Amino acid sequence: MSEWKIFDRAITLVAIGEAILLAGLSVWILGWVIGVEKMENLDNFMSAFSGVIISLFMIVVVLLLLALLIMLGRWLFGKEDGLIILPFEVATSESAYSGDALSHLLVAELQRIRKIHGRELEGIRPVESEQLTLPFLAPTKAIASENITYSIANIGAIGTGSTSIPVGQLLVALKGLCPWGNAGRVITGSLQKYGSMISLVACLEHEDVNAWEVRRKIKSYSKVGDEHIPSLVRDLAFKIAHEHHAQDPSSAKTWQGFKHFTEARDAYHQYTLAEDIKDLDRARKNCLRAASLELKYEKLLSLLYILGMAYSKKEKYDHAEKLFKQALVIKPDYAFALSGLGYVYGTQGQHNKALVYFQKAIKVDEADASSWANRGITLGKLERWEETLESYDKAVDLDPENADYWFLKGAALGNFERGEEEALESYDKAVDLDPENAGYWYFKGAALENLERWDDVLECYNKAIELDPDYVIAHIVLARLHRKQGRKAESAKECEEARRLIDGEDEYARACFEAVCGSADEALDLLRSAIENKQATPKWARQDPDFEVIRDEPEFQALIDEFAEKDEGAGE
Repeated sequence: MSEWKIFDRAITLVAIGEAILLAGLSVWILGWVIGVEKMENLDNFMSAFSGVIISLFMIVVVLLLLALLIMLGRWLFGKEDGLIILPFEVATSESAYSGDALSHLLVAELQRIRKIHGRELEGIRPVESEQLTLPFLAPTKAIASENITYSIANIGAIGTGSTSIPVGQLLVALKGLCPWGNAGRVITGSLQKYGSMISLVACLEHEDVNAWEVRRKIKSYSKVGDEHIPSLVRDLAFKIAHEHHAQDPSSAKTWQGFKHFTEARDAYHQYTLAEDIKDLDRARKNCLRAASLELKYEKLLSLLYILGMAYSKKEKYDHAEKLFKQALVIKPDYAFALSGLGYVYGTQGQHNKALVYFQKAIKVDEADASSWANRGITLGKLERWEETLESYDKAVDLDPENADYWFLKGAALGNFERGEEEALESYDKAVDLDPENAGYWYFKGAALENLERWDDVLECYNKAIELDPDYVIAHIVLARLHRKQGRKAESAKECEEARRLIDGEDEYARACFEAVCGSADEALDLLRSAIENKQATPKWARQDPDFEVIRDEPEFQALIDEFAEKDEGAGE
């Protein structure tokens, strides 16, 4: 604090004066020792030097008084920041908590609240870190090193006999009367018990007096209800913090809403550290509770969205849906919640329903490239290829530096006979923007394979494996190409690599592996399961080059025709 800086400078001045005085005394002693041999010179020496010693002593006294006056003036006319929390009065002897303990608990809770709101939550899009502005906090024993008013108040009294003057309190009162001074804010409080109620009361003593109270009903056999005290202190901290934050027009209108929002933020932060589902559930419950108390509390929006996406990744779609819908209650045109619902429905195969929400998100913000990309993905699931390509064209126009959008456009162009060259151009763009992405190299290789540019094909697939040695599909494709081109040893090597990795893949990938490196019967069994589980369509399986070895087998043709007929029947 500034007063302490002045104090340090004053002490420096005094130290310099004392150094001068000590130097003079040293010279005097030296002169006396030398002059003791000649007693006739001692009187002359002391007479000459006494004036110097007195002058030096007066300089030190003047410097000390000057320092004290500077400190007193700066303190009287200066403004002290801070929220001083004095020990609480404990009005019941039954409590296990002392006044100091309650004061420290309250400080700890206020500091925790400030820390939670000062933390940016990883993954929130957009990040809306609500900074909580609380003044400096200190319980009694920490104040002396940070707050001059408190130190001066404890100076004590001077006097003789029965008459004494409380110097410290007098100076503090003088500062209070000074029109330009400010002694900071002081909170006092008490713990009380009456009947079946236990109450914690705090008062802010400043220019504007304020008071807060929290209470609990205790059981008849409880001595004082000590088990309730930590939660009482926490609620009291939220009341005080909310009061200081209430000037923000976008803040919660009630301290309870503010409390649940804060606890939701903290729980989600804990979830990001350990991914414990219990923390995620605690964040969800607090967030929804805050929303029920604060009907239009827009600061909840980003947290509702990120919690919904977290549950979506856990495949807990009912929780995700409820969170996104709650966000839309707060703000019906919240584009992220609309996209979130589209993602939830699309992941569950409800593509028509998902499309409705992606369309709504685009209507809210037509310049959002991600909404157009999501629309394209959904239309692709519905095999509406012209509209799919239209969506990806719009996405790359809005955000041409996004490699994913170019990749998606390339994949969509692969569904058009005319689009092979254009697909390759899109994959080239994706690779240029993100050359470390193994998937982009793999699909560029697939496009080159369609164009029968074999040397370039091998280069792309090898690059994909170089970037991701465990890219099992790339190993399977290389095994097929090497065998097709007569390189049996290379093909066998890739099959061994694929065999090492294949167990963790889905049925469709394993069917491809068995077709290329294993048995036709096993491939057909896995392919049936894969199509039943919607991992691939009969149309794609019919043209997938990985099945070229068994494509002419009657069993393969019968399997594909069976599912193709089922799809046609469902469409009708």
